[in-house]
Amino acid sequence: MAETVVVMAPLTRKMIEQGAAFVRALEQDDVTILAAFWYLEAEFGRWRLFIATPDIGRIGWQELYGKAHVILDRFAPEPAFKTYDVGILGPNRRIFQTVSEVVTTGPELGGERFTNQIANGELVDDIYVYKQTIEPPPKPGRRRRKAA
Repeated sequence: MAETVVVMAPLTRKMIEQGAAFVRALEQDDVTILAAFWYLEAEFGRWRLFIATPDIGRIGWQELYGKAHVILDRFAPEPAFKTYDVGILGPNRRIFQTVSEVVTTGPELGGERFTNQIANGELVDDIYVYKQTIEPPPKPGRRRRKAA
């Protein structure tokens, strides 16, 4: 019987710091960011930085990733993450709905980590939230945590 072991990559202080700088730089470049967080994809053992923006229609995917690439080049010679570690998506994607069940923050960038949360019927193993302003649809009797 073969057993598969997934090695979990750590979320490092450098990733957190460069991720915050990356999000700030996108906002300074006139990208509207509704949510930004590191999300552990446990099945792959890696972290991804997810960004929710309604600007996909206004700016376009190609230009958004072009901006991302230019910003990440500023972290050379030692970037903590690569462009393929970043998911720039529309705010209606399931990942943002799921995280909105865990936390809603204010519009300013902060930083708070959440582990082992159940949201939207899924286990959220580990997330580090900079910003999450997307409100989930109201559900009777639901309680959410507000980030400090």
